[in-house]
Amino acid sequence: MKIRQNDIGHSFSTSKKRFLHKSTIHNMFTTELEYPYWQRTVSLLAQRYGLDTKETFEEAAFAQKGINTDFFIELLHLFNTESELPIEQFKTFPIPIILDYLQKTHHYYLNKKLLEIEQSISNLRNQLPENHLLPFLENFFVWIKENLTFHIRMEEEQLFPHILALYLKVKDKKGFSIQQFIENHADTVELQLSEVKKHIVRAQSSVSEIFPFRVLLKQLDEFEKDLRIHAKIEDEVLIPISLELELTNK
Repeated sequence: MKIRQNDIGHSFSTSKKRFLHKSTIHNMFTTELEYPYWQRTVSLLAQRYGLDTKETFEEAAFAQKGINTDFFIELLHLFNTESELPIEQFKTFPIPIILDYLQKTHHYYLNKKLLEIEQSISNLRNQLPENHLLPFLENFFVWIKENLTFHIRMEEEQLFPHILALYLKVKDKKGFSIQQFIENHADTVELQLSEVKKHIVRAQSSVSEIFPFRVLLKQLDEFEKDLRIHAKIEDEVLIPISLELELTNK
């Protein structure tokens, strides 16, 4: 069951712009000295939406890709003020917009983030073949790839189609339920990433002086934060809304 493009691109002219106006997106791409941290966040989000960060960004570019500008701005704020910003504002967006972001992020994880981490571990193998952490890191990568792939497949094949069916008021014949998902759902990847980072720092005292380790740690930091925000949107926004829809549709 496909998400309709007109649902994804739905405009929210009445939603509040707490910090930014739409035109600020253009500024973030063109004034790196003024918004250095925003630039990185914009780049991370733009990649999963297929936006070219080297081009000048106008609202038309977002419309062409079917991107809801207000939702994109909310994501920017969530990534940059994660611990301070409440999540409730995301509940004002239609389910297809939220699902679209989560699905694009799944693709981004499997086809970019994991590949980057794998490449960094490979670089460590090439540059420091005798380093005692390599077997641990390689085993860790196999584990995280398998677990994340399984988790994503379960959501893509069961959870998301069920939620979209609820939204479209189409009967789901698979016998799946949101409550069933809640009872069996466990996010362990984020926790493992945190433990792996601690282990690297403890086991490799000179980690800050070894460039490949610094790159890997930065990637793991970024990935951990991304996963945490992904889970926040899923667990605190999508699941409660969908559970309410499920109870209403019974």
